[in-house]
Amino acid sequence: MRIGIFGGTFDPVHNGHVRAADCFREECGLDLVYVIPNSTPNLKERKVSPPEDRLAMLRLAFAGKEREGFVISDLELRRGGVSYTCDTVSALQKLHPGAAFYLFFGDDWLEGLPRWKNVRELLANVTVALANRSGRDVSAQVKALEAAYGAKFHLLTFRAIEASSTARRAGEETLCCEAVNRYIAEKGLYRQ
Repeated sequence: MRIGIFGGTFDPVHNGHVRAADCFREECGLDLVYVIPNSTPNLKERKVSPPEDRLAMLRLAFAGKEREGFVISDLELRRGGVSYTCDTVSALQKLHPGAAFYLFFGDDWLEGLPRWKNVRELLANVTVALANRSGRDVSAQVKALEAAYGAKFHLLTFRAIEASSTARRAGEETLCCEAVNRYIAEKGLYRQ
């Protein structure tokens, strides 16, 4: 079994996230993709929306995709505290012994990867499915991480949609599906 892990803050989830998750599943031939909002992000400097709101928005954005192998998981929210990817991978390995794990990753996180908790153990247990969102040549960084940590990379070929959570928080409603926009309005999220 091949299992994908697509984690993040998702504050809010936008159409680019959904498109990336679809491409991740297709390009890596995944049987399941866990989409997991983090509880307390380790590397975010701004305050994020309550976890229950971010989870609810994910469920709305991925509604109907369960039959395609997507699982919206509250694993990190139930665990609480700061979210570390290595802990999430470990928990999923216990649920799915013998599965091959793929971790969705944007190239904007490559530089900071060596500072992640238990990075050597993490990279030994996953294949990094790398989305080149910036369009820059990251081959030297990838080779350095492969050499330093024995990391395995699968370079994704899809084109990212121009969308960002920051822009949606600023009011750009076209970036999210109607159900998520309705939820944001009803809850009064991201009011300036």
